[in-house]
Amino acid sequence: KLSAFRQSMSKDITQLEDVRCCICSKYIEPLKNAKGDIVWKYGHNADPVKEGRCCDQCNFEAVLPARMEQLIGGR
Repeated sequence: KLSAFRQSMSKDITQLEDVRCCICSKYIEPLKNAKGDIVWKYGHNADPVKEGRCCDQCNFEAVLPARMEQLIGGR
C-alpha cells in the first residue's frame, strides 16, 4: 500500500486541490520557477511537528523553530 504522500505524487498536476497542509489544512501553494511553471507541489516535510507535508507558512512558523529547538535544546 502506498503512503498518502506517494499516492498524491502520482496524481495529475490538475489535482492540486488535494495537496493540503497537515498542520493548518490550507492548500499548499506549488513552487513555481520564473516562467510560472510548477516545479514542486508538495510543500515541506512537517516533521517534527506532525507527520506529513506542510505549507510555507507552517514550515517557517512551526516546523523550522521546532527543529532549531531540537538542535539547540539537545546540547
